[in-house]
Formats: sequence, C-alpha cells, structure tokens
Amino acid sequence: MASKRFRKRSKAQMKKANSGMRMISVKLLGGARRAIGKDSLEIEKQDAKLHDIVEILRSMSSNKNIFNSSNLLIVVNGVESSMLGGLYATVRDGDVISIVPVVHGG
Repeated sequence: MASKRFRKRSKAQMKKANSGMRMISVKLLGGARRAIGKDSLEIEKQDAKLHDIVEILRSMSSNKNIFNSSNLLIVVNGVESSMLGGLYATVRDGDVISIVPVVHGG
C-alpha cells in the first residue's frame, strides 16, 4: 500500500521524482513577482549558493535593480538566510526559497 505522502503527490511531482531532476522552488513576493511575472518558479539545480539563485533571477528580471541582494529578504525553508550563511548558504534539491524585496523610503 502506498503511503499517504506518496498518494498526495501531483503528476508533475511524480514525473520529476522519476526523472531524477533536481529542483529548487522559488516563491516571489512583491516587486520580485512583478519583475519576473510569476508567483513562483522551479530552478533545475542540485546544489547552488543563494547568490547563484539571485543572479539567475536578476537575468530573468525586467527590473534588474529589484534583485539587489542588499535589498532582499531571503528565506530558505522558513529560516532567514543570514542564519544560514547569507548569500553563501547552499540550497539543495527540494528546498523552498522565498524572496521579498525590501522597500526603502526617505
């Protein structure tokens, strides 16, 4: 009998698991969402540093300034990235990264 966890997987998740692809999920909020034009995306990488992910997003962005790393709040699996090593933190297959541009005023 299949486990409950297995039965809840979508067809896309099962295809990904069977193909051996390595994916990192990225959730985009606020200006990051507008700059990329999507709420979320999957990046095919096995292991990467957060700064690599930010550079990938910057290259996809309609507004390169949104992905200035000093103005981003980055959360990996619910933990703020500075607790994990900042932009040099390694993210792996299955990790979920949330990116929120910080708006400044003055």
